[in-house]
Amino acid sequence: MPEFKPMLACDWHESKLKFPLILQPKLDGVRSLNREGRLVGRSLKQHENTYTTRKFSESILHGLDGEMHLGGNIF
Repeated sequence: MPEFKPMLACDWHESKLKFPLILQPKLDGVRSLNREGRLVGRSLKQHENTYTTRKFSESILHGLDGEMHLGGNIF
């Protein structure tokens, strides 16, 4: 399997942006991604919360990548 590194938050330097690019807003949550039907965190280790891990580890969600958070309107 090729090496894989999830996108991580970094400081914004407008002068260094090169288009086209992919941006994701940084939320106050937990980074999660589904790799090959298995939910993992940014360290690529399984989350400790077994309910969340089971719920989001379905193979149909393969490729899902982003922040998980609990709450209402964030913007």
